[in-house]
Amino acid sequence: MGCALLGARQVLLTDLEDVTPLLRLNLELNRQFNPFLAVASSSAPGESAALPAALQSLDGVEVLPHRWGTDISSLGFGSTDLVVMADVVYDIEAAEALIATLQSLASVERQTEAKYLMAFRPRNVEDPAFFKALEAANFELHERPRLSTPMAKMCTDVIVLELIPRRA
Repeated sequence: MGCALLGARQVLLTDLEDVTPLLRLNLELNRQFNPFLAVASSSAPGESAALPAALQSLDGVEVLPHRWGTDISSLGFGSTDLVVMADVVYDIEAAEALIATLQSLASVERQTEAKYLMAFRPRNVEDPAFFKALEAANFELHERPRLSTPMAKMCTDVIVLELIPRRA
């Protein structure tokens, strides 16, 4: 939803099937109560022109269930510019399935050169195994520089990585 608020025209949120009702509720609550959307919709005619059009609606946000490691064709990927992942490395078995999904996405997205960004907080001893497996699956890992914003200062233990698929 944050990507939509920052200007993305289409956003796909995925999670396990039993979690997607919560995602849909969160989306609906944001549509009704997000202060940025309220400012855009309550502005006088002409005043909202200073705000990006995306702030006037979250209509481009969709929620679909997806289990990592399964077929991605039902997700309807066409041209994807950016894949954003947050808090996805927590279990080595799930991480292996995530790698399979990332490989599928990279093979579909070869023509678009999509970017893959992952917010990661080191939590357990299995984390290095995940990153080693990711590199073995032909992804280069690059740590993105930290921003000096107030929010970044609150999350000092979060690392943002760019995953770059190696092309054959």
